[in-house]
Amino acid sequence: MGKTIKIGLIADTHIPTCLRELPARIFEIFQGTDYILHAGDYVRVSVIDELQTIAPVIGCVGNMDPSDIRTKLPPIATLEVEKKIILVIHDLWGNPKRLESIKKKQVDVIVHGHSHKATIQKEENVLIINPGSPIASIYSGRTVGLLYLTLDNIEGEIVDLK
Repeated sequence: MGKTIKIGLIADTHIPTCLRELPARIFEIFQGTDYILHAGDYVRVSVIDELQTIAPVIGCVGNMDPSDIRTKLPPIATLEVEKKIILVIHDLWGNPKRLESIKKKQVDVIVHGHSHKATIQKEENVLIINPGSPIASIYSGRTVGLLYLTLDNIEGEIVDLK
């Protein structure tokens, strides 16, 4: 039996416009993760630095991110681990042509944000997960996600910050 890789998933932190700081509960939930994937809308670059105290951060830029983040991060980030390819994109559904292009790639997981609505679905053998947002919204509670990978399995989980 191989090692399980645990990955923290987060999006739409909007610090400091919607939250002054990352909730302490995120640090508890992400403790022991091998990576953290952030699907954009950090708003302040210090969010990356704070999350990096837990695990390496891989992320993409969001539509609300300022130029200092836009110059650091790509529109789509990729992580390959345990022979699985994970794409991180902010707005998955906003561009149908881009979505079709992504589906043609050999991708195992797509992590996205933008809607602030936590969802997990499987489409054409691809796990598509939106961890929601640590900001309370009309769509869902304050959430983040976890991804568990082994050579044989992929599982996603939405975690409420309560």
